[in-house]
Amino acid sequence: MRLLDLPGIRDLENLHLLNDNAHVGIAEQDKLSNRIDDVSVKYFGITEPETYYAFPDDFEELKRSEPEEAYRLQDERDEFEAQFFCNANRPFRDLLSYLQNLGWDLTDENGRPLRLLERFARQIEAAAKGLVEGAHLPSVKAVNDEKWETNLAEAAKQYVKRKAHG
Repeated sequence: MRLLDLPGIRDLENLHLLNDNAHVGIAEQDKLSNRIDDVSVKYFGITEPETYYAFPDDFEELKRSEPEEAYRLQDERDEFEAQFFCNANRPFRDLLSYLQNLGWDLTDENGRPLRLLERFARQIEAAAKGLVEGAHLPSVKAVNDEKWETNLAEAAKQYVKRKAHG
């Protein structure tokens, strides 16, 4: 499946490009991150931060009071993270190849990696491999239905515009 074919992804890719080129402030970056998270939950059931191991809230206290338990949790984190191929240390070409083997294309029309590659890679991997509870791949039928509805609404808008300008 091609990530750009999911409704809303192209808009996010364009916004990401605009934000990168315009050197926008933190508020605009946060808005984009929130939109990315919303789309991620819609299609994959999780956000990127939810793909990372979460230590308990009292982990810092555990390190002082129960170091053995803290070491066990760190080992548990290491084992969890080792299940993921997709991480920030991988070159884009390796991520693209790996995701392609999972059935996903995260390139643009010219074969270049999407700017959103790192923002969606872990969710795709987590859903495809069942690594995170609640993660799922998008339903092809649901995506096709949404694309059909979007295309129909756009065609209706164009029809009304043509009729109004006669």
